[in-house]
Amino acid sequence: MINTTLDEGIVQKTITPRELGDLFGKSPRWSRKLIRENRIEAIKVFGNYLIPITEVDRILECAEGGEA
Repeated sequence: MINTTLDEGIVQKTITPRELGDLFGKSPRWSRKLIRENRIEAIKVFGNYLIPITEVDRILECAEGGEA
């Protein structure tokens, strides 16, 4: 699992569509498309999507030959 620790020692539990796109070399639009198609889970907070870090792990597992 990917854990990102912020400066204050807080572990980041979510990422934005932009950060997800950056991780996979894709655009934020690609990330939002995955959300709209219900291929990944996300929550909407104050009009912005937040994607659980566990979804990144799930995408990586699928890429390695696992099931979605």
